[in-house]
Amino acid sequence: MPADTDHDWEILANQDPYWAVLTQDRFRTKAMDDTARRDFFLSGEKYVDWVFTMIRDHIDSQFNPATGLDFGCGVGRLILPMSRRCRTAVGIDVSDAMLQEAQRNCRAEKVENVSLVKGDDKCAGLEHGFDFINSFIVFQHIPCDRGIGLFRRLVELLNDSGVAAIHITYSRSQSPVMADAASYDPQKKESPRGARSHLAALGRAVRNRLARMFQGRTVASDSHPETANASTPVMQMNSYSLNPLFQILQHAGVREIHAALSDHDGSFGTVLFFKKGPGLYAFPALKT
Repeated sequence: MPADTDHDWEILANQDPYWAVLTQDRFRTKAMDDTARRDFFLSGEKYVDWVFTMIRDHIDSQFNPATGLDFGCGVGRLILPMSRRCRTAVGIDVSDAMLQEAQRNCRAEKVENVSLVKGDDKCAGLEHGFDFINSFIVFQHIPCDRGIGLFRRLVELLNDSGVAAIHITYSRSQSPVMADAASYDPQKKESPRGARSHLAALGRAVRNRLARMFQGRTVASDSHPETANASTPVMQMNSYSLNPLFQILQHAGVREIHAALSDHDGSFGTVLFFKKGPGLYAFPALKT
């Protein structure tokens, strides 16, 4: 039976919301002090500043969005700096506990131009398009088939001439990508893209259940085995094929993509920067 990642994320949000976003022990609820809290939010400010610099350097030199969306906003690490760069900003997350903590953080910073929305697979709570859509270290925790549908929905929500910066993981650094892993069939119930990750997650889930039965210890993620306990859910790390994502972007009229590569605790990924066009894009050099 597939893992209920939304339910798992709610458990993590109630246990350790800041650690669930950045898995460093100093962001654990019991360890969090003023210095750790300041560093946590400063990391978000630095990331958003980098994103805007990349967009202005590579995508749109005049980028100045009125409306922004942070997909998977968590406790508000990125939505707070986005609120200072957009007239209005929306954070969406599947976890009620995360949204409640994000609301507390917005109040503490006296931020009044942020709306927080409960997420689902259709992003049904979002009523309009956005000039800027951001998502960072979020899709990696979403099963691939579901994540591709959400990626498509975000592209739909991007206004014409809007810009997005979306982070996607595509492989584990120690696992070479095989030639036959490049294909993607959306009709298949099980896609080879995430099969290895899902099997690994299933194995960890079984170990978690056994550990709970025998009051032992287990791991919450591949990269931080020493920090979890038997009640902590497995944090999935899924690898996506980029092929279907590029197809979605080209159908949406995206002309160019700027990719910045990432290494997140051994998971290779990329932040895709792109600007949405008015319709299907055909490469002009191939026209006769």
